[in-house]
Amino acid sequence: APAVGLGDLGVFPEVRARVGEGGAAQGEDQRGDNGVGVELYRINPGAPGTAQLVANIRTGNPNSFPQEFIEFAGGLYFRADGPNGVELYRLTVDGSNVPTLTLIDINSGGSGSNSNPGGFAIFGDTLYFSAHDNDTGQNVGTELFRISAADPTNPVLVANINTGSGGSADSNPRELTLFPVSSGST
Repeated sequence: APAVGLGDLGVFPEVRARVGEGGAAQGEDQRGDNGVGVELYRINPGAPGTAQLVANIRTGNPNSFPQEFIEFAGGLYFRADGPNGVELYRLTVDGSNVPTLTLIDINSGGSGSNSNPGGFAIFGDTLYFSAHDNDTGQNVGTELFRISAADPTNPVLVANINTGSGGSADSNPRELTLFPVSSGST
């Protein structure tokens, strides 16, 4: 995709995040000639003052609204509304500055089967977050999930905190907070 000047983009600085030597941001090409909508852009260190479309996650003119960026295990994790609903994505950049976008589809089933991942918190070598999963076999509702640095594209259910009727009641973990525990406390 051709680079466009930052003046041509509606870039929202509150969602900018670092990716390797560059950066990533939610933005919209407001030139009106590409029909992309609000998608994932990156600021390329090789071409200062320009932004480049990383991926048109939701093709056509609908917006994917990438948000809740967090850097973990050599990648940038975020949620976006794509063809599989609102799901988790991981952006990595190789040594040649080439981006790779990976869909981590927690609640599979196509458009509208949203997992709505969010509330990201890193503790040690693990990324914790809440997500909704009603897939056959899991059917847990909105619960606490984790991804380890050793397996950065494999989300694992930590616990079905609120089992409810049929196992699909939501516990809705939110605003995860990390706190230190001294070695002598119980």
